Amino acid sequence: MSHSSSTYQIPEAIFDDLDGLTDADRAGLSEVWSMISEDASPVYGSVDNRKDQVRSVVMEQVSHPDAPKMHTVRLPKQPAARIFDLRFRLVSIAAALVVGLSFLLSPSTEHFRSPVGSKMPMLVSLSDGSTVSLSPGSRLSVQDNFGTDNRSVKLHGQAFFDVTAGAVPFQVSTFDATTQVLGTSFSVTAWPGSVEAASEVVVKTGRVSVASRFGKVLLNPGEMTSIDLEGHSPSDPSEANVATSLYWTMGGFYFDEELVENVIKEVERRFDVRIDAPVSIKLRRFSYATKEAVTASDVMGDLAATIGIRYRPTANGFELYLQ
Repeated sequence: MSHSSSTYQIPEAIFDDLDGLTDADRAGLSEVWSMISEDASPVYGSVDNRKDQVRSVVMEQVSHPDAPKMHTVRLPKQPAARIFDLRFRLVSIAAALVVGLSFLLSPSTEHFRSPVGSKMPMLVSLSDGSTVSLSPGSRLSVQDNFGTDNRSVKLHGQAFFDVTAGAVPFQVSTFDATTQVLGTSFSVTAWPGSVEAASEVVVKTGRVSVASRFGKVLLNPGEMTSIDLEGHSPSDPSEANVATSLYWTMGGFYFDEELVENVIKEVERRFDVRIDAPVSIKLRRFSYATKEAVTASDVMGDLAATIGIRYRPTANGFELYLQ
């Protein structure tokens, strides 16, 4: 079967969803697209089937790095820190590419995106009376037929859902899990581009079902679960501090032994700044809680004091460095 050259050109909409790409990153993504585009071609049938093909191909390469690759590429030897940095970037880009494709290929959908640089979440009102608070940089995809017979949405990022009771279950799909309720309030965090990326669900009121391809759990008020990084199934329900986990809805922050790499990304989304740091700092962990809205400089100062590093302002953000 012949294909036009445009078949292998990555849509610009994908690049729009990936901030901070270098020219080398764009070239690498274009090559990845060319390798998977044949798997995503119409020969596989429906749009949903094509999305599954794209998702499985990319995530197989990320989740199983020792598996046979689509192409063999010989790279020059790199310092250990550089290899870690490359791995972080590849996981982030590949996962974001999967989610970007899922949003791009979804038929007849309306997309809501909370602006980067917003200190407070964006409120989205759905046609069934439910409301969604989207944290900065998060995206919500809602099909045009959402309503009485279909209450399914897709989430990239972080959101708090206050769901109106109804006969049809309300369903939230993320890159690795599906959360289903009839009427309740709960938060979902799912940043596929994060290091140790995994969906996390915290229930404020009502009961919630959380499922992955490998398991399912039921959550009661005050409980939480996250997708296990090894078994890819929801963890057993555990007690959650709902109030602190929702500090972000008031402009605050809550990190519990979070990798600094992920903290940096959250601050970048919240304040629309760029933060540079070596891998030796990104691999450290940071605990922090504040329910009040603060500045990026406040967070950087607390981070530096807590983990014993230094920081300084740059033209467009901050730089973290060792003493």
